[in-house]
Amino acid sequence: MARLQAKYPGESEYLQAVQEVLESIEDVYNQHPEFEKAKIVERMVEPDRIFTFRVTWVDDRGEVQTNTGYRIQFNSAIGPYKGGLRFHRAVSPSMLKFLGFEQTFKNALTTLPMGGAKGGSDFDPVGKSNDEIMRFCQAFMLELWNCIGPDQDIPAGDVGVGGREIGYLYGMYKKLARQYNTGVLTGKGSTWGGSILRPEATGFGALYFTQNMLARIGKDLKGLKLAISGFGNVAWGACKKAVELGAKVVAISGPDGACEIPDGITPEMIDYMLVMRASNRNIVEDMATKFPEKAHFVAGKKAWSVKCDIALPCAFQNELSEEDAKELKANGTWCCCEVSNMGCQPGAIHFFQHNGILFAPGKAVNAGGVATSGLEMTQNASHISWSGQEVDDKLHFIMKSIHEACVKYGTQPDGSVDYVEVKGDVVFNGVDFGYTDDKMVLHDVHLYAKPGQKIAFVGSTGAGKTTITNLINRFYDIQDGKIRYDGININKIKKQDLRRSLGIVLQDTHLFTGTVKDNIRFGKLDATDEEIIAAAKLANADGFIRRLPEGYHTLLSGDGGNLSQGQRQLLSIARAAVADPPVLILDEATSSIDTRTETLVQQGM
Repeated sequence: MARLQAKYPGESEYLQAVQEVLESIEDVYNQHPEFEKAKIVERMVEPDRIFTFRVTWVDDRGEVQTNTGYRIQFNSAIGPYKGGLRFHRAVSPSMLKFLGFEQTFKNALTTLPMGGAKGGSDFDPVGKSNDEIMRFCQAFMLELWNCIGPDQDIPAGDVGVGGREIGYLYGMYKKLARQYNTGVLTGKGSTWGGSILRPEATGFGALYFTQNMLARIGKDLKGLKLAISGFGNVAWGACKKAVELGAKVVAISGPDGACEIPDGITPEMIDYMLVMRASNRNIVEDMATKFPEKAHFVAGKKAWSVKCDIALPCAFQNELSEEDAKELKANGTWCCCEVSNMGCQPGAIHFFQHNGILFAPGKAVNAGGVATSGLEMTQNASHISWSGQEVDDKLHFIMKSIHEACVKYGTQPDGSVDYVEVKGDVVFNGVDFGYTDDKMVLHDVHLYAKPGQKIAFVGSTGAGKTTITNLINRFYDIQDGKIRYDGININKIKKQDLRRSLGIVLQDTHLFTGTVKDNIRFGKLDATDEEIIAAAKLANADGFIRRLPEGYHTLLSGDGGNLSQGQRQLLSIARAAVADPPVLILDEATSSIDTRTETLVQQGM
């Protein structure tokens, strides 16, 4: 990771995706020295090739416009490159590299012979006419057509690219290649080589995966409330299948806000989502305007503000933050299935996992779209067309198989399934810092605190030990270099979100007037009594607490003045332990504790 961070310092989405995958496969990878010898990871994280090209087109006013187009062919180890094209103003090499990297693993999960790729342009379809979109697609294909083919690279749709855009792209390809070969693109119309159910497939597959998750814990979708972000093809397919399976979709959202639908979305409203998508307005308020008695629009809100059982992020990467995750929990949500690619920020995933909320990642949940693209490729190669039932049965089987693989490799000793392994790590890359710009305290600091690792900073007074921990918390900002937390530059994380995901125990303790139990619970306000006692035992504080006059109900005065300094430190450690943060910082936190107790605390950690 350090090599990649130094090589691509500005590509935050790509680095985040690589970090998450490498952490999740680390234990298995290390069991195979032959992988290390062949440098498999080093080869996997770099794309095979990247095509970058200028796309020049003419708008409706007759003015020439210029955009940048990309195709990133990431890996073709098990089949031809396969992945969507994204037209969005935020498209960048970093975004497409992250998507292509994740696509490689997602495609492998389907068990179909497909490699991974991604492409697109910073062209923004919002507000463009049909003619402008057609001219752009034709100009884009003029540069791309030589790089793709049915046995080479098969693009599909993605954000901003639906059936209409695929039609324009294929029309230009057919003219340039001078051949009718429908196998060169997927996501086509069903009358000219497309597969039935392809537009709905990502959303359908996500609901099938969710259905399998719930079945394993003895639950069913029927009657449950779902909140879904977005209103494009993915969200549309998810809404359609959710209603079919008896669930109630109570919210959808867009860039402008959220629509609350108390009685659940209706088939007519689901059909209208297609009209909203085709309008290029990108405004979810249109739903409330069209159905004022059924939908209520709130500007600036997300779907997660509506009470629901299950949250389905279906829009964009990193759309669900830790703050959103906390709002979901407060609203009673107990399950989140990530349908968009990397839709949840690491802080949100950590929060779900540490607060008993069932979570599954996009690489598994949203594989239904590319799986059905693979089925479309099979139909094109065989010059046949399957019925909707045949395609749906195959999609059902693929999503069930993916879930079974998750259960096989993710089952924990207590019988639960961990669908994604996320661990806290901290990386310093070439960090320079000074309290004033003219005097550097730290220079060119490189540090990798691996997940699960314990690191001790040792040095004389003034050596910078506490300074390093203060930089992790962003009490100060650095002059140069990067500090990353779970692959994300900490400057891109809100300070309050960052600090809530870190546990800190200082030499000087801070307790308040209240019971012992309340002081420990301050680390996690909704902690149960059992969790509080478990944290106290971990900190080796349970024994002395029970010897207090009222045990856990003993009232502490002031700053814990009726306790020794060592006992106050143990309570502070217990407070951090009950929060169970991904990263724990201890700054002289055991300085007043005897060595035997300190050893027991370390064992508890």
